[in-house]
Amino acid sequence: MRGSTLKQRLGRCYELSAKYVLDHPDAVLVHGSIEGGGHPRIGHAWVNLPPETVKLDDLVIELGLIHDPVTEMTMPTEAWLFLHNAEVDDTYTFDELRELIVATHHWGPYAGRWKTWVK
Repeated sequence: MRGSTLKQRLGRCYELSAKYVLDHPDAVLVHGSIEGGGHPRIGHAWVNLPPETVKLDDLVIELGLIHDPVTEMTMPTEAWLFLHNAEVDDTYTFDELRELIVATHHWGPYAGRWKTWVK
């Protein structure tokens, strides 16, 4: 949601992450939880992006990336997971997400049980 303020995006992680995946079918929606900075663990949604290939001279690295639509930040997977002390509960592909939105009429969270229902 480019152009909006952080304050306008707070509390909308499930919606914004789902919309991002619907616009980027190769991405994967993640539902889980985060905590940090003395704050309690909270439910959160974010997006796993397709890995990028990074070439440094003769070294080739596949770099996993996470995009957080609330902060509008993209960073390496391991760094993001560590920074937010993240725990992954479930993941949803573009096709699974589309089916869940039609079935439930909301952006999530879907509480794992839905994933087996759509397959």
